Amino acid sequence: MSDESEVGFDYDLTRDQLKRALKEFGLQESDINNTMLTVLQAVTSREYYESIELRYDDLPDYAIQTTNLVDFLPNYTAENSREPVRKDALKPLRDKAGVLGYEEPAPNSPKTHYWVAQEFREYLDNANLEEVISEPDPVEGEERTVELPYHDEVLPRAAGEHTELIGDGLRELVPDLAESPVLVHEGLTKDEREAVEAKLLPIEFDGVRFQLSVYPDAIAFDEEERTLILLEAVTSLGPFTDQRIETLLEDLSQPEEPIEDFSAVFVTMFPDVGRYRQHLMDVGADSHVWLSDHPRDLRSHGNIRLDEGRPREAGVLYEYEIEP
Repeated sequence: MSDESEVGFDYDLTRDQLKRALKEFGLQESDINNTMLTVLQAVTSREYYESIELRYDDLPDYAIQTTNLVDFLPNYTAENSREPVRKDALKPLRDKAGVLGYEEPAPNSPKTHYWVAQEFREYLDNANLEEVISEPDPVEGEERTVELPYHDEVLPRAAGEHTELIGDGLRELVPDLAESPVLVHEGLTKDEREAVEAKLLPIEFDGVRFQLSVYPDAIAFDEEERTLILLEAVTSLGPFTDQRIETLLEDLSQPEEPIEDFSAVFVTMFPDVGRYRQHLMDVGADSHVWLSDHPRDLRSHGNIRLDEGRPREAGVLYEYEIEP
């Protein structure tokens, strides 16, 4: 089941598998080094979490701390080994690829820790790999939720930047865009993702079902303005591209029964300007960008449509009129 690595531990994923995954998350061949692959092999293995002992009881069981990591890897037991592990592996996996999440409760806090980001876990779980990432599940041992002003149920949150960004958009952005929003879709379980691949998982709004062949991270419907708001959260993988928008528009034009015309608005959400710049040229025309660290700004991509020589004074600039 597992491959024997060069450092003498059994791992769930091979270095070649992880290298392919890192390239999918935007790293170039020149960015990937042996230390990075060794560290990533460790923190995606069951053996790592079963072997380490966290120094503080209030740290989550999925926490990755540099000291524990160095102790686990026999090739990195030198006195000065923590710095190359941090510099060559942990920091680029966090900053360049979004593979690791990070929390520093206070400067130089001994409780500073990393974790495998939920988006990377989901990618490995769905990729065509012989093995998948082991437990523990990042949700275990820590309750995370988000409450929406327009939705009665409290939504559970997995740990990780990706799911936090989806929650930020649903809580802060949707109420600004919609007069009377209702939540249509948010997140997918593993079984639901398999159903999406088979084009068997519908969405439903305004009393009508649609079959989507690709799924955004979240969807809300403005009942007052009859506008569907589709949200894609990007911490590493890509935004709403022209092709993705075209596919969704085609799916939305084919409801299971007749429906009145409605509009669709596409918003790609980024956590910060740095991630936005990485994907800038891939963002689809006539769509929007929202940054969670600049929540009052909604940026439009494409050719701005003018009304008598100036942009429309109210409403969202880019809406697709859908006539089923």
